[in-house]
Amino acid sequence: MGDVKKRPVNLNLFTIRFPVNALLSICHRLSGILLFLLLPFILYLFSLSVKSENSFISISNALAEFFLLRFTIFIYVSAFSYHLFAGVRHLFMDLHLLDSKAKSINTAYLLILASASFIGYLAYIILL
Repeated sequence: MGDVKKRPVNLNLFTIRFPVNALLSICHRLSGILLFLLLPFILYLFSLSVKSENSFISISNALAEFFLLRFTIFIYVSAFSYHLFAGVRHLFMDLHLLDSKAKSINTAYLLILASASFIGYLAYIILL
């Protein structure tokens, strides 16, 4: 009992250098939380838009007029697309198709590239 060595403990998460797979896993969880939190708002907008033709026109006008509403839709669709891409990558990893470390790291960078380019495309479509 007396010879237990005291190891240094680093609890500051900002000084720890995470591998790319860990960062993608954290982002996958955060995007899932964001999807869960924004889902009632998105469902409310959808229910208003299918209620009648006048309500659809009013939602369309609100989307054209209010940037914050378009930005919220953009955030939701961006989180959904990232979550979808990362989920497909995790499914391939569960099927043991991406077991090696090199394949895992390469697909992590491919995921970053694919999701960033798709989110950029979404920004061009939704926000402009």
